Order: sequence, then structure tokens, then C-alpha cells
Amino acid sequence: MTGFHTWEELGLFLNPKEFAEAAVLQLQNGTERTVTVLYDDPYLDVELGEYCGDRTEPRLNGKMSDLGDLRRGDTVLLLRTGEVFDVLGAAQPDGTGWAVVPLASVNKDAGF
Repeated sequence: MTGFHTWEELGLFLNPKEFAEAAVLQLQNGTERTVTVLYDDPYLDVELGEYCGDRTEPRLNGKMSDLGDLRRGDTVLLLRTGEVFDVLGAAQPDGTGWAVVPLASVNKDAGF
């Protein structure tokens, strides 16, 4: 079937000519490497009782093989925008080779 890609072809899904972009992963042990990821920053409404607030929740999406060793305290630099993010937790695998990493912007406030 033409145009159909399976999860085994994650490299095709992470095409920089489409939605993907380069990011530099800066680990606490001093190592750095550049990987291709999808950056996402959804806008969320937060409710706590009568209080309503708005916030964003930045995150990286990519191959578990690229993101699997990220830990809280590591940083990520998006080359396209120059934005720097702190990694909030370990990569969350989905069982298909894909992972999501929660981030917090170091260039903005916490979003509240």
C-alpha cells in the first residue's frame, strides 16, 4: 500500500522536512547529542475547585532509542528556535518504540 508507514519505520515518521526538528540533548554527565524529535506544547485549561487557569505542557516525542536515557535535570535545546528546556522526568515509552518526555521551559515562567 503506497504512502502507508508502520511503526517499524519511525525514521520515516521523523522527517525534518515535515514536522520533525533537531534537538540537542544535554545530559548531566556532560555528554551531548543531536536527535530528531517532534516538539509539542499543548495549551491546557486547568481547574481546581472554582479556580480556572491556563497553562502549557511542553514535551518531546521521538524514538525511545534516542530519548530513553533522558532523566530529570537534563536539558534540551531546540535548534530551530533556540529554546532551552529542563527535562522533568524519564522518557515514557508506549511499547511501540515511541516515547514522550515531559519538559519545562527555562525561558518562561511556570505557565500559571
